[in-house]
Amino acid sequence: MIDLQAPPPTITVPEAAELLGCSSSALYEAIRDGDAPVKVLRVGRAIRIPTAPLLAELGITGSATPTGPHLQAVGE
Repeated sequence: MIDLQAPPPTITVPEAAELLGCSSSALYEAIRDGDAPVKVLRVGRAIRIPTAPLLAELGITGSATPTGPHLQAVGE
């Protein structure tokens, strides 16, 4: 599971699938079919998902505070 307090710029398909609540194979299939619900980056054969757009799609935003970055659901 990724650290939502300090998320990396990109995550793997299995990590994104976990956040989306689906299986890795379902997300790989959606990516292959062009139906992924998020932007996908391909570097050679590697597939990475940009973290910020994924979190935004899930309604999770980042906000900086004096104690560091925090993520919260939109509307909280």
